[in-house]
Amino acid sequence: MIIIMKKHTITLFIISLCGVLFAGYLAGVKVFNKECALDTSCSYFLGLPTCVYGFVMFTILLIASSVLLFKKGAKCQVRLLKIIFIIAIIGSCFSLYFAAVEIMGGVTSALILPTCAYGLIAYVIIFGVSGHALFKSNGKIETSV
Repeated sequence: MIIIMKKHTITLFIISLCGVLFAGYLAGVKVFNKECALDTSCSYFLGLPTCVYGFVMFTILLIASSVLLFKKGAKCQVRLLKIIFIIAIIGSCFSLYFAAVEIMGGVTSALILPTCAYGLIAYVIIFGVSGHALFKSNGKIETSV
């Protein structure tokens, strides 16, 4: 059996939590104050700010990584890793597109890069960690410290 080290599941949890906090802050400011946070322009997708979609995706990742952290059982862990992996792919594509649009459009930010670029970094880390775990597991996972 392949062993997923506890530090990998903790990494998934921490990056997901950071994503929820960052995207949640951006979405909260936009929804409640009707202005974009951090002196940036807000990208929209289907009538909603993109940070709202990021918040939803990071929330799903946080819930899945929380359950992965505390749930035992190989089948459950493989399913959760697949969910995390798929959401990370979707989030990476989504944030890559909007980060590229903002960078090519000359959007400036108080954080140097557009906010979507930071979401992209988080999604890529989650993609890498979960993808590595899935690749090594072959469907047989056992959590260990």
